[in-house]
Amino acid sequence: MVCVFNSAWNWLTNNASNVIALCAFGATFWQAHISRVHNKLSVKPHLTLFIDNGQRGLEFNITLQNNGVGPALLTKFCINLNGHEIQNTFLEEKHQLIKNELFPEFDSQLSCFDIEDKDYMMSAGDKIVLIRFTFNVDRFPSINAINEARNKVKIQVEYESIYKEKFNLPE
Repeated sequence: MVCVFNSAWNWLTNNASNVIALCAFGATFWQAHISRVHNKLSVKPHLTLFIDNGQRGLEFNITLQNNGVGPALLTKFCINLNGHEIQNTFLEEKHQLIKNELFPEFDSQLSCFDIEDKDYMMSAGDKIVLIRFTFNVDRFPSINAINEARNKVKIQVEYESIYKEKFNLPE
């Protein structure tokens, strides 16, 4: 037993600089890995959808917000209304389809944010109002009608971080 210990001790003392170099090499790679993971997290986007009825119930808004700490590269964007997929149609057709599916019986102004550019970069903290209905003060939808409209809308967004990590909304 003592012979084995002496042999190992002799080998270690003769190769101490190599063992230290190997440990330093391993520690360097581990630190690089940890730094890369931290860097990815420090620029990770996180998109969230908000659907609300605005001030005094006179609006219906669908808002997309980047609550993450890094930019989000939007690579695919699709609105689905009662099975109708709104993608790659003319602006006027989109407006008419959205209006007819959500609030056909109410007099309203409709504005939509169109992401025609395939690669749209959304900065951290940015908000985009995707769909906004502004209703006439004399006649506006009830809470039940607003809730029905919410249930009709399904929005899908595919996006990436600047490290090319892919994310989907909804997850």
